[in-house]
Amino acid sequence: MNNIDLSEAFVVFSVLFSIGVIIALVIFIITKIIASFTKNLYDVQRPARIPLDTQRSPFSSIPHYTNAGVKKSDFPYKLNNCLLTKDELRLYNTLLPLAERHKLTINIKLRLADFIDVTYENSSKQKKYYDQISVKHIDFLLCYENAEPAMGFEYDSTADMPERITAHDFKRSLFYSIGLDVHYVFMYTAETLETHILDSLRRRPTGGDKNWPRPFFPNGHDYR
Repeated sequence: MNNIDLSEAFVVFSVLFSIGVIIALVIFIITKIIASFTKNLYDVQRPARIPLDTQRSPFSSIPHYTNAGVKKSDFPYKLNNCLLTKDELRLYNTLLPLAERHKLTINIKLRLADFIDVTYENSSKQKKYYDQISVKHIDFLLCYENAEPAMGFEYDSTADMPERITAHDFKRSLFYSIGLDVHYVFMYTAETLETHILDSLRRRPTGGDKNWPRPFFPNGHDYR
């Protein structure tokens, strides 16, 4: 009787062991299939790796160019060490903390055509007047935080010499006509510059009327 019970137990154990092995094998195969499918899906979604020597910037679709085939003799240029002259840089360094104090930004050497529009719709006249402003700039254009022009500053060593002011007549008259307060300075202090800034801010706050009142200066000249 005991022999029969042992035989039956052995058979049951063998069957259960075989079933367990089969189940484990099936689980292993299913796991491999899922892992292989996931890897293939990831490889499809992932962009192909670009060789290091031809990688592009993640912020630009333009590839990096090398100097291959570029002859320096064909490009007689060099990078300037500074955008400003020594005197203009001194003025900029004086203006910078004042502008920050009044929440203004300073744009350097901005082309007039970048912030002044021609009102003529006639194409021939429009080109004529556009050409007059496309090659001229303002030394410093101070803007509000919303990028709206607030006022300008020009370093002008001829500011106190009316007999040499003719060369600046066009720009002075232009600024006057568009209602942009531009201060021409030569001898100055931080206090006098801040006085000019406060004066302009009072007379033309951001979002204000573009035809704000301003004092009249003969021939559009402001000799302050």
